[in-house]
Amino acid sequence: MKNGPELPAEIMVWHSTPNLTHIGTWATTRYPDHAVGYVRKERLTPGARPLEDWHEDLGFVVWWKFPVDEPAWIGTPNDSDWPGYHTHFTPHPEIPCERSD
Repeated sequence: MKNGPELPAEIMVWHSTPNLTHIGTWATTRYPDHAVGYVRKERLTPGARPLEDWHEDLGFVVWWKFPVDEPAWIGTPNDSDWPGYHTHFTPHPEIPCERSD
């Protein structure tokens, strides 16, 4: 704890409005409609690539719509159930091994 306590991986941040200019973490619970999730920068996946960069050789990837306000979609634009509105992709994560405990 050389630089203070470790922050959580995700916290809620309150965005003030012209009519509500209060500052403080209490505002996220008092005004939840104005709270947004904040993810620490080091947890973000850098370099989401645009749809135009995708080609069949990449196979299944993780698709995003920016701003990110819904879960990602996994697949290819060639899939019959392709939603059609995702604009960027990142590599599919490694497949984990099954735990045996």
